[in-house]
Amino acid sequence: MAKLQTKPEPKSLLSRIRDIYPRYADLLVRQSELLARQEAAYAEARPLAERGKRAMESWQAQLPKPKAKPIVRHVGAVALVGDLISEQPAEELNPPAPRPSWDGEDQLRELSAEAEAIQEALKLLAPELTNARRQHSLLVAKERGAEYQVIIGRVVDIVRGLGDAIQEHHAFLNEIRLDAVAWKHFRQVDLTAFGSLDEDGSILMRLVRDAVERGHVSGDKIPKWNPALSLSQLQNLGD
Repeated sequence: MAKLQTKPEPKSLLSRIRDIYPRYADLLVRQSELLARQEAAYAEARPLAERGKRAMESWQAQLPKPKAKPIVRHVGAVALVGDLISEQPAEELNPPAPRPSWDGEDQLRELSAEAEAIQEALKLLAPELTNARRQHSLLVAKERGAEYQVIIGRVVDIVRGLGDAIQEHHAFLNEIRLDAVAWKHFRQVDLTAFGSLDEDGSILMRLVRDAVERGHVSGDKIPKWNPALSLSQLQNLGD
């Protein structure tokens, strides 16, 4: 028994973009990663900020922290003993910062700094993304422009056919009018929404002219409609 051929899974949007313009895909991935990390940093910082707010309400937390000063050995004394003394420890030359006022203060400071760096990185990415999207769009338009032109061509042909049919409809109603027949018995359909076919203001004529001006179809596609009844006459037809 022959195996059924399964339809391949459609590519994701990111994969389709990468096929056309990899740089744009890389920028989108990086932006997504930064946004996700920024959201995570905000989520981690939220409870710490609340804890810090409560801690700062206490008098002890508001007291200024004594700033540690490096220990500087007397130059004259060092010269007298020379290399008989040990090298000065690093913590004496660069003492550590004062202990935080409350548990989590350092972590909140680090998260805040990370969130700020991410925000600045997103600002740097913004113009790059704009330019990359423009380049990607140009490449897609070049690749699929002809396909779109074919679609517009079909639309124009359908519009022309609809206009021809509406003109035929108007001609029929005009015959009824001239024969003094009450047209209400034909259950006439209201087509006035399409406007007067012989005017540029007609929705159908505007569409065709727009397609010609944008280079999708040639100028000979512009129809030469000349309906027997004008829009005002159609609107004023009696019973």
